[in-house]
Amino acid sequence: NTYKSNPLVEYCLMNEPDFNISVEVWKSAAQAAINAIRATGSTQKIQVPGVAYTGPVNWFQSWYGTSNAVGMVGITDPGDNFVIEVHCYNNADGSGGETLVPSVTTGITRVKSLADWARTNGYRLMIGEVATGINERGILCFSNMINYINRNSDVIDGWYFWSSNPWRLPGYIYYIQPTSGIESPLMKYVEPFLV
Repeated sequence: NTYKSNPLVEYCLMNEPDFNISVEVWKSAAQAAINAIRATGSTQKIQVPGVAYTGPVNWFQSWYGTSNAVGMVGITDPGDNFVIEVHCYNNADGSGGETLVPSVTTGITRVKSLADWARTNGYRLMIGEVATGINERGILCFSNMINYINRNSDVIDGWYFWSSNPWRLPGYIYYIQPTSGIESPLMKYVEPFLV
């Protein structure tokens, strides 16, 4: 109720529900949360992630049970104002644990797979975590991916860079928070895409 009249607030149900929870259990909990938020009269956008780190590398896989691609279909919003929130890191395993990327088109390929899924199933996406390391291939991969996201605004609402949280320590490979008043070196690669 505190934020239901604030148009600057969006809700994100949870950051990366554990991969040990089944898609079916998570979908049921997420649907209940959406319904409860709408029951308060809130109309703001709700971001709904999948399980298994909610990324394209795992979205279509079933090592954790029913895949997100199958299990998340059918989730609804009585307020018709929600997005499926996904994370897209471009290193080989999609974890974001390193800054090296396989190709300058990795990000496009990964986001396109999700955009195609969203179009087919009538959903919109928010790319809730993206990042880049400061190396030539990584920066080009990031730029290509963000340009693809921007060209597909019919199905993708936007993206967030990870991480600008002050609790992340300087030295984290994707740290973009200014430190002691000094801008992060990553900012010059991200800033051209900010609206």
